[in-house]
This record gives sequence, structure tokens and C-alpha cells, in this order.
Amino acid sequence: MPHVPLFASEEFRGRERGLYGDVVEEVDWGVGQVQETLTDEELDENTFVVFTSDNGPWVVMDQPGGSAGLFFGAKATSYEGGVREPAIFWMPGTVKPGVISKMGGTLDLLPTISNMAGTSLPEDRLYNAYDLTPVLTGEDAGPRKELIYYHGTRVFAARIGAYEAVYYSNNPQVCPGNMQKLDKPRLFNLSVDPSERFDLAEEHPGEIKIPLRDTCRHEKD
Repeated sequence: MPHVPLFASEEFRGRERGLYGDVVEEVDWGVGQVQETLTDEELDENTFVVFTSDNGPWVVMDQPGGSAGLFFGAKATSYEGGVREPAIFWMPGTVKPGVISKMGGTLDLLPTISNMAGTSLPEDRLYNAYDLTPVLTGEDAGPRKELIYYHGTRVFAARIGAYEAVYYSNNPQVCPGNMQKLDKPRLFNLSVDPSERFDLAEEHPGEIKIPLRDTCRHEKD
């Protein structure tokens, strides 16, 4: 929730912004019930609550599919509208209240939760993930500086800091399977252009230094 097909309980119907808005209102109420119960049972300071989403709106479903607002792209794309999701973390006494705009990804939940729980990750594999605990506790800057956007084994785009290099294009109105490789990579500064409207590749050729292969594979020695 919220995901097509949409459903809302009778008491939440007619709130605002149509059925989609009603569903969001009920989700918000439900999360509040969970938090209230954790507090009542005195489990709130020992429970790490994460609220986020796996992708952006399903625009082929029109209004019931949601909206990405000012972001370009949607579900099944790796533009900002497809991957840039809000995340809310809650753990009184551990998570420092505030609004953070540092980079992170759902890949980072595994090492973060592992650290929170005092466990170790298996050492027989590599992880494209970071422990975000320092960010959540307000101790340090964010550890993630880069993010690779895959579609299967193909690298759709790569981000380092504020800059994102895009190697493929696809139409948010077609889902899925409509990727086309670009003749030249496009470059966007997401800190000032989150809508990905202004291609800066020709102005900043130094920001695109290493061409990425269509597939990425790790082989042990």
C-alpha cells in the first residue's frame, strides 16, 4: 500500500486527493498504531522502525498509480522519479531526530540493521552496501558516496556525489522493457536539477571519465 488496486477502509474514504490520498491516510494511521503499541509495551527504544518504498509511482496506471512530483521518471526506470524515495527511521534514544538529504539505498538496510542488532554479516560475499548508523545517530557524514543503477546486468546509470551519468534511456510511460542505449552519456547535477532536465555532459566532460560496460561481473582469483 498504496499500490494498484487501491483499497481504503470506509472510515478513511473521502479524506483528500481521491482514493490514493485515502490509502495514504490509512497507511499513516496504521504506522501510528504500530508506534503507539511499541511505546505502550515499552519496546520503542529497542525496536528499529523503517518506513520506505521500493520504487516510484506506476504512471501507466494514471492517477491511481501515484505521482513523483517534480522528479522525472517512474516505476521501472532509474531516473529520480523511479528510485528516489523518502525513508523514515524511528528508534527513540538512538535515531537522532532531523531531516537528512544524504545518499542512501535499500541495499544499505542489511548492514545497518545488522549493526543495530549487534550481529555480523557473512564474510563469504561482497556487499554493495553501507552501514548508515553514523548518519542516523548524528555522529558522522554519510558513508555512501556512489550508487550504481542496474537493470538486470546492465548499468543504466551511475551516480557519484551530486552527479549522475545516464547510459540508457527509457520511457516512464512504458513498463517494462523499453531501454535504449544512448550514443553519448547524459550528465545531470541532481543537487540543482532533480528533475533531470539539463544535460551537462558537454559542459563537464571531466565528470564522465570511465565508460561502464553493459554487464558487471565479479570473479574471484
